[in-house]
Amino acid sequence: LTAVTDRYGWTIGSFDPKIYKRDVASNSDFRKFDDGLKMTIDVDADVLQRIENRLKQAEEAGICNYGLHRQKSALMTCLVASPLQRDHLHFIDGAAGGYAVAAASLKAKVPV
Repeated sequence: LTAVTDRYGWTIGSFDPKIYKRDVASNSDFRKFDDGLKMTIDVDADVLQRIENRLKQAEEAGICNYGLHRQKSALMTCLVASPLQRDHLHFIDGAAGGYAVAAASLKAKVPV
């Protein structure tokens, strides 16, 4: 039903698919912080290469250590009590291992 209302720009009662889509983006947890920054991002090959080059330079300068994992798709896990409420939450990670594979890449480079 949500897909149909979005496709035709309809609203049903107080449900507006345009507002819902904005809320999905606003309420998505695509980055995590603890002892470092972890992110799932969607970029083209040129931007990815620039990011990786900058990370390599920072690592060589002793500024940071990083793990990186490229994948073709992401997975979104949603907690939505009601599509009529605006407080839904969405967790984003890579569909092919995501943060876990990037962490393994980092762990393999950093001496214990």
